[in-house]
Amino acid sequence: MKNIIKCLCFILLFIGCGSPKPLENKIVGIWKSKDGSIIELKDNNSVKIINYPLNLSNSDFKGVINGNGTWKVYKDKSVSWWIIELSITTDRIIPHLQSNGIALDLLIARNGLLGNGEDITSLFFWIGDPDTDNRYEFKKK
Repeated sequence: MKNIIKCLCFILLFIGCGSPKPLENKIVGIWKSKDGSIIELKDNNSVKIINYPLNLSNSDFKGVINGNGTWKVYKDKSVSWWIIELSITTDRIIPHLQSNGIALDLLIARNGLLGNGEDITSLFFWIGDPDTDNRYEFKKK
């Protein structure tokens, strides 16, 4: 009987730890980094980005970009995070890329046990090795 109870507790814990898709009303809004970069996610899945440092994408890149585009939420089965994919188009060619746009993936950090809460605490990506937990973060304004 003791083993059955342990198995049931384990199964309930495992099922309860599934990470539901974040609510759109928790995503939509203005998100700002410590250095002043801004991402405005709108409810029509459009996005505006202001002063995003290009060197975060590649250390050889210089300057910042400003632009508009689209966003969508998805979950990659290989990781436990929900992700916001941004597709940004700028009004100029980005040096070194020979393109007028970039794509960014932002991980969604949430409150609660194992990040399964409803409230989003930040949007971020890791700089370098994720084991060092060095994040470039955006917090909701």
